[in-house]
Amino acid sequence: MADASIHRPVRFGSFTLDPSDERLSDARGPIHIGHKAYKVLLALIGQRGTLLTKDALFEIAWPQTIVSDSSLTSAIKELRRALGDEAQSPRFIEAVYGRGYRFIAEVSQDVPDQAPSPKVQPNHVVELDGRGAAPSLAVLPFKSRSGLHDDDVFAEGMVDDIISALSQGLNVMVLGSAVTAGLRLAPIGDIRTLGQRLGVRYLLDGNVRRAGEQLRVTAQILDASSGIVRWSGHFDRPLSELAQLQEDLVTDVAASLDVQVQDLELQRIFEKPADLTAWEALIRSNAFYQRLDATSLHNALAQARLAAEIAPNYAAAHAQVASASAVAYFITSPHNPAEEKRIGHLADRALNLGPDDPVVLAGAGCAFNYTGRPEDARRLLLRAIEKAPAYGMARYHLGVSLCLLDRSDDAIACLDKTVRHFTGSPLLYLPVAWKAGALIRADRWDQAEAVFDEVMALNPAFLLGRLQKAVCLARRGELAAAQAIYSSLEVNPDFDLAQCQTMLERIMRGSRAEALIRTGVRDLNVASATAIPGAREVR
Repeated sequence: MADASIHRPVRFGSFTLDPSDERLSDARGPIHIGHKAYKVLLALIGQRGTLLTKDALFEIAWPQTIVSDSSLTSAIKELRRALGDEAQSPRFIEAVYGRGYRFIAEVSQDVPDQAPSPKVQPNHVVELDGRGAAPSLAVLPFKSRSGLHDDDVFAEGMVDDIISALSQGLNVMVLGSAVTAGLRLAPIGDIRTLGQRLGVRYLLDGNVRRAGEQLRVTAQILDASSGIVRWSGHFDRPLSELAQLQEDLVTDVAASLDVQVQDLELQRIFEKPADLTAWEALIRSNAFYQRLDATSLHNALAQARLAAEIAPNYAAAHAQVASASAVAYFITSPHNPAEEKRIGHLADRALNLGPDDPVVLAGAGCAFNYTGRPEDARRLLLRAIEKAPAYGMARYHLGVSLCLLDRSDDAIACLDKTVRHFTGSPLLYLPVAWKAGALIRADRWDQAEAVFDEVMALNPAFLLGRLQKAVCLARRGELAAAQAIYSSLEVNPDFDLAQCQTMLERIMRGSRAEALIRTGVRDLNVASATAIPGAREVR
């Protein structure tokens, strides 16, 4: 097959590419790729077996636009991730060094009629194999208000990048850019009519403009049923650094949008008295992680189990059961090899159901981290990030793995990058807290103390962080300040010293800091017991 004009679905390997809606899919369902990556793939398939030069691909995917080789390289990398292809031993896309690319797999247009796209329900959700519903969202073409061609190109590319980033998580189903591309030059018109036509719950609208030496991206989430603006925000970057910071900008925007959609859905879900779907139970489970106390952890696990009961083959639900069980064990339970083994079986079941799902890989990685298997977790989490580079939870759990493996410098670098993926999230304090833990493991106590200040500013209710701050102060001789923090913890009804000691021992296990932390906490406890009449030392 060498005809560049493809109008019907084509099949190669286990994949189908449907040009009618720019949809790449396999047996598990649709696989999102950006508009530029789609154009490159379609061109390569249309000339199967023939070398397409870089210039030819630039003209096809970026007509009348000057772009660097890195744009094409990024599109090829995106396709390889989606197809599970490897540059060194390709099954689909072969690189010809310095010249271009060739599609080498067998291609057939002799495919049966495609199954119809999922019907949009009246409440504007996309059904997930009977598991419930994720809210659907369409990203409208971003507009440039500067009138400059470069900004037009930037705005168009940003839509593809935001769609790609949002598609890698659990919170939202995003329509492909091909669905809304026709709106680029046309007036949007009535929001409610557009929402009904697209069949989505939310619309994302945005624009790009220059403000002095800054490029500002403004975005807003619209309720498609009413046209009401549910959220708006803006993001600024220096024009002089935009080329280097473009990826960070997309990450910030996508992370904020993901959090806002989840918050909007949580308001709806917690007002729903009964008849939860598996997906809704899963989102409720996630919400309980905003507090890491025994009650919240119990509720998180209960909702995860409910999701798995509602949809027994829902891999993400089983991964949540495993991860919620592991977090509860890590925080509240003494060492128990039988429980660690049981949690491992839960993670294995999730992996059997969804071996290539980044959400499942991240959940199983979390479970392995907190049950003494950080190296197994690291391998899973690297796979998750390879499949979904914008999925922040996978990066967070990888940072935890690296910390527990005593690879402190790698952990700190990973967690620093994770923070950007948690923009706007109430869980932002967690990667910051683990960064502080990695600094302590690396014997960088002064830096850790400063980071614990960030943790306490982000979440004053995070008692373990306050305890670690007190230990840092005591270690450098600030005993009065350390004791003041410890005394405030003792009168807090949620403070459980034995539980905190268990967590700290697990976080610091195998490092020189393990004994230092244990001694520091003991000394604070002894000093408090001595200073307060009638107080009892906790051993």
